[in-house]
Amino acid sequence: MSRSFQKFQGYHVWGIEVFTTSEVEAINGTSVKLTCTFSSKEPVSLQTASVSWDFRSITADRPERIFYYQEIPYPIDKGLFKGHVQWSGDMKRKDASITLNNVHPGFNGTYFCQVANPPDVHANIGETVLRVVDKVTLSEISLLVAIIGGSCVVILVFLGIFVAVRMYKKRNKEKDIEIWIYSLRGNVSHVFIYHIIHCALIVPSHQLVVFFCFFFFYLRLNMFGCRYACSPAAAVHLTALKTK
Repeated sequence: MSRSFQKFQGYHVWGIEVFTTSEVEAINGTSVKLTCTFSSKEPVSLQTASVSWDFRSITADRPERIFYYQEIPYPIDKGLFKGHVQWSGDMKRKDASITLNNVHPGFNGTYFCQVANPPDVHANIGETVLRVVDKVTLSEISLLVAIIGGSCVVILVFLGIFVAVRMYKKRNKEKDIEIWIYSLRGNVSHVFIYHIIHCALIVPSHQLVVFFCFFFFYLRLNMFGCRYACSPAAAVHLTALKTK
């Protein structure tokens, strides 16, 4: 497993231009690909084109040859990189990449990719810095994902608090309305007693009319709750009936 910083470097010298990844990070014990591509003004000759890879450790002053390719790969058979370097390129596609297997901290350093394609033999040297670590560190993308995820969690928390507060206020408001209705109905019961007595005083000899007042108020109270059962207008009407 590796992480590459996709910043390619290339310098035009004569006919060949070499491109490599500037920095690569790999986990200890895994495999990592060192990318090297090139462009050439001349058609690539599979018989004469060649690729060489050199390595310079952090403590060394000079690089050492770790791989060579011309028609077929020539890995080294001794030293630190014995059995670790594998050809991963394709000269037809102008790819001169290699893969390092089972990397360890001793592979930390700078790797140099050189390409020759006669008659183009002068070219820049591609450089890649390899860092072997025990575990992968957070990249810029991983950090961005973590920030976005944390922001979403915070927004959801605040949204939940807002909804809970709104529901709490709505519930309390409904309770207040219910208390107000019951209180109003209690007041209506007093009005009921007043109007029944008033109706009875106006028409003491008409028991049927008094009963009608009771019944009419009962219907009004259950259907409309807050309105009077026997209004002053009804009392005037009953007085008119008595005079007739």
